[in-house]
Amino acid sequence: MSLLKEKAIASFRLWSALGKPRTGSEYDTMRQYKLTYKLTLRNKESDSKDQFSDSLNDALMCKDINRFWQTWRSKFGRKPRSMIIDGFCEEKSIADRFASVFQSVCTPNTDDRHRQLLT
Repeated sequence: MSLLKEKAIASFRLWSALGKPRTGSEYDTMRQYKLTYKLTLRNKESDSKDQFSDSLNDALMCKDINRFWQTWRSKFGRKPRSMIIDGFCEEKSIADRFASVFQSVCTPNTDDRHRQLLT
């Protein structure tokens, strides 16, 4: 990669020093090295994505969850967890809010049904 990059830069500098002609062997050489370098970069990027997918697949096939998540985090990193939930930022207030919401949605429909479920 570095050799291709050096060749592309050297051919660009030569072409630039000659006044950037739009035809001729120097122009053709510069374009060829540039296109070869760009194509190689794209291929490397594509191979990198395939290798990443293969690593994830291998970890799943081996049922190695730790290695799966290590591979995942190496590509995507960790997202910071939100410390503000429903406007609360302290753990105690978040837990209290969760308890109140849970209590409001988990009440029995009627007292009779509640007594029936207890027995």
